[in-house]
Amino acid sequence: MLPSERGTANKKMRALLRWLWDVAVQPVLNHLGLLESVDSMPKTRVFWVTSGLLGLFPLHAAGKGDKAPSQNAYAHIFSSYIPSFSALSFARRCESKVIARPPKMALITMPRIAGVLGPLSTEDEVKAIREGFTVSVSAEGTSSSAAQLNELCQPSAAEVLHQVRGGDIDTLHLACHAEPDLNDPSSTSLLFGSNPDAQMPDPITVRELSGTEGLIRSDQRPPLRLAYLSACCTAQQYDLELIDENIHLAASFQLSGFPAVIGTLWEADDVAAVVIAKAFYQTLFQLDQASCTSGDSHESGDRIARALHVASTACRQRKIARGDASDDILAWAAFVHIGA
Repeated sequence: MLPSERGTANKKMRALLRWLWDVAVQPVLNHLGLLESVDSMPKTRVFWVTSGLLGLFPLHAAGKGDKAPSQNAYAHIFSSYIPSFSALSFARRCESKVIARPPKMALITMPRIAGVLGPLSTEDEVKAIREGFTVSVSAEGTSSSAAQLNELCQPSAAEVLHQVRGGDIDTLHLACHAEPDLNDPSSTSLLFGSNPDAQMPDPITVRELSGTEGLIRSDQRPPLRLAYLSACCTAQQYDLELIDENIHLAASFQLSGFPAVIGTLWEADDVAAVVIAKAFYQTLFQLDQASCTSGDSHESGDRIARALHVASTACRQRKIARGDASDDILAWAAFVHIGA
C-alpha cells in the first residue's frame, strides 16, 4: 500500500472506529458498568462473539482515539474474539489441559517463497522474538534445557504439521505469507516450502486444518497453548455468503486444538509485527512467571489476551519520526486474540 493510500485508509478507519464506539461498543460497556474507570491495563476481558457482518469489524479498537482517552474500548477492557459459544466451550476444554511449564516454542519463518509473491522481511521479527524469549527466560531463572526455542527457516508444509502433531512444543509462531481464496475460503492457505525456486509453494489450507487430516496431537506430547499467525489477513473473512461460518485460518487453528490464536484482521505491517511480537512474548512470559510465583488465578488464555493488549498499546504509543503512531490504526489494531 502506498503512503498516500495508507493515509486515506487510516482516515476512513478512524471514522469507522468512532461510529463503532457510538453505536455498538460504548452501549455494551455502559450496560455492563465498565465505563467507570480508565486503566492502561484494564481488569476485565470481554469476549466478542461475532458472526455476520459484525465479525468483520475491529471492535477491540473502537473509540475516539488517544485525544479522548476515556472514549476507547482499550481504556476499559481487553478483548478476545470467538466465533460461537460452542467454539468458546471447546477452546476452554483445550485450555484446561494446558500445564504450567517453561515455554517450548517453534518459530517458523518463510523469508522466501516459491511463485510470484515477494520475499518477507522476517529477520527483525526473529531477532525481536529471540530477544524477548531469552530475556524473559533469563529473568525467570529457567534452565535452557527446559525452555526451548526451535527455529525453522523455509520448512515444508509437512515439517510444520509435524511440529504441531509430534513436536515437543506448546507454542507455534508462524511468520509467512498467507494466500486467500476468494471463491473458496476453505482453500485459503499458509504458504511454505524448502525450495523458493520451485514453481509453486507448499500450502497448508483451512480445509486441511479443519478436516480429519488436520492437527491431530499425540497424547504423549504437551498440550498446545498458542498459535501466533504473523501473516496477512489470517482472521479475515472473504465470502459474504459464508460469513456466518467464520471460515478463516485463525479459526481453523483454534478449532484444531489451539485454545488461543493470534491472528490478523488485515495486512500485517512489518514494523508493527516486530514491535508487537517482542512486547507480546516479553509480557506473556512475565505474566506466566508472576502467575506461578503468586498463585494468580488468571488462566492461560487470560494472560495471552492481556499480553496482546499490552503489546498493541506499546505499538500505539511508540515514538515515530513524524506524526502520531496512534493514528496508524492499520498498524496497531490488526492483531487480535481468538479463543479462550
